[in-house]
Amino acid sequence: MAANSPIRERKRVSQKKYYAINLETERQKGRSRAERLKMSRTLEDIESHRARHRLAQARYRAANKLKLKTESWQYRIKKKRGMEREQDEIDYEEMMASV
Repeated sequence: MAANSPIRERKRVSQKKYYAINLETERQKGRSRAERLKMSRTLEDIESHRARHRLAQARYRAANKLKLKTESWQYRIKKKRGMEREQDEIDYEEMMASV
């Protein structure tokens, strides 16, 4: 295994350079490959993919319930504070204009 390590490392570095140089062509190849795969899927495949995705979403929500709850609370508070700040600025401008 140790004998393969330098060879694998050289190959990995070589691949990294290749992808850096040919980034746009590789992206285009990936897009066309994804499009071909998408067009070849059957309705059953699509439905099973959607069902698996829904299950994965449910597992994620169950595992990260507290995190999601906290993030949504912070989002609402941030939005509320922003609206209050804007209203305070409007009130301040009106007060300064009336002085």
